[in-house]
Amino acid sequence: MRYSSASVDPTENKVEVNGTTFVVWNNILAAPLAPNASASIHLVAVLDGSRTGSLQNKISAKGLTAAGFNVTAEDTKSVTAFRSAIHVAETVTPDAGCPGTLVDFKIDLTNVGRRTSTPLS
Repeated sequence: MRYSSASVDPTENKVEVNGTTFVVWNNILAAPLAPNASASIHLVAVLDGSRTGSLQNKISAKGLTAAGFNVTAEDTKSVTAFRSAIHVAETVTPDAGCPGTLVDFKIDLTNVGRRTSTPLS
C-alpha cells in the first residue's frame, strides 16, 4: 500500500527501507479544537500489489491542552489486499497443417485471485 494523496498536503512523506511509509502532518489546525469538535484529513492510499494479506494503517495524533499538557491518541485500521491475477492458457488443434487447414485456438482464462475480475483485453 502506498500513499497517493490527501485532502491536506503532508509535511513529510517518507518510505522506510522495510517498506513502511510515514506520512506526517504538522500544525494542521488553524485554531484549537473545541470540546466535542473534530477535524478530518482524507488520505488516499493505493493497494499497489507489493504485498497481500492484512495491511495495517496506524494513525497517531499529538497535541497540547490549553494548560500545556501533552495529549496523544492512536488508532489502527486494516485492509485486506488480495492477489489479483488472471492466468491465460492456449491450446491449438491441430498444431500443424497444410494450406487451407482450419486451426482452432482455444483460450482459457482463469481468475487465480480472490476477487471477481473482468479482463479488459
